[in-house]
Amino acid sequence: AIGQALWSLRDSTARMTDFTAHTQTLERAYQEMYAQGLQMVAAMRFILLDPSDAKARGTLKQAQERFAAEIERARGLSAGDAEALKALDAIETGRSAHVAAHQRILARIDAADPAGARAIYDAEEARLWRPYKEHMIASLEKTKAQASAEQARFGVAVAATQTRALALSLIAVIIVALLAVWLVRTISRPLGSILGHLG
Repeated sequence: AIGQALWSLRDSTARMTDFTAHTQTLERAYQEMYAQGLQMVAAMRFILLDPSDAKARGTLKQAQERFAAEIERARGLSAGDAEALKALDAIETGRSAHVAAHQRILARIDAADPAGARAIYDAEEARLWRPYKEHMIASLEKTKAQASAEQARFGVAVAATQTRALALSLIAVIIVALLAVWLVRTISRPLGSILGHLG
């Protein structure tokens, strides 16, 4: 029984370790998506201020690519979770629309039409960014809440297993002590009788 309790503890610990690693990776994916979204927003702002800023264009492209990669990573980690996949679909839809608006802005800039670029930016930037940003934040908070709940359940399970193991150990000690007393008495009585006859 003690061995079973210890095995249960090791199994729970292994499952919690796997869950924590999975959850932390998913959290990082959402955090990275959010960071890359902010990079996209900042890069576009710099491009509007200075259309010749090649570095800002490079930053925008890199942020778009990293964002796409993190969505795919989150999808893989969320396989089987219909609610999470639905949220990721909403994030992807928002990101695609945002990227498309950025492409239209860049096209206006390349056509030497800064006023047209600014008009698109003013009309689309905040409107497109805000909804999928909120989806990312909500998904991140949900992931953190799930991790906290699982850690709490793990703590309760570990405490119960430890208590059980301790109780079983105490019972085993008592049984061993009682057996020792019984053996001493079993041996001492015949031995005392023998010694009495010899005396």
